[in-house]
Amino acid sequence: MLTLKIKIMKRNVLLIISITVASMLLFSTCRKDDDGIPGVEAGSGKVTATINGQAWESKDEVDGAVFLSTQGTNTLQAFTDDDAYIQLTMIGNLSAGTTLSGTAGLFQALYRPEFMDANASYFSVAPGGSGEVNISTFSNSKLVATFEFVGILNKADGTTEEVNVTNGKIDLNL
Repeated sequence: MLTLKIKIMKRNVLLIISITVASMLLFSTCRKDDDGIPGVEAGSGKVTATINGQAWESKDEVDGAVFLSTQGTNTLQAFTDDDAYIQLTMIGNLSAGTTLSGTAGLFQALYRPEFMDANASYFSVAPGGSGEVNISTFSNSKLVATFEFVGILNKADGTTEEVNVTNGKIDLNL
């Protein structure tokens, strides 16, 4: 019973963090041609991956992928036309040649088949989850990287479900 309560509490904390970051980005203006919020860059480009063997591709427009960098926390959010969602959080200073792993606490990932369905959130930081991102290019105008992660969904009945995100690629003009 206590283990179930702890699992639910961990899931709720991760959910609150994700919703807070998502809300900050959703309720801000992120156009390239305005001043917007410092540190928020809406870019053009793609985020692609394979999710449980199926191709996944973000929208190829300004709001298809959003990058936020503030106080050492870098967050990339990518959306598909059908509202599937991937969020990647990278802790620390980004630079070409950097690899950040979940085991070191420097990389966190989230996948939702539907953005607004917070009950279907697959977290890489849940017990059994893992992941890493490899940055090949990072500048004021470009982010190129690869990533992969295993996301875990903790269900209310105490069971878990796993999603495998492989072959992840980021090619974003900031």
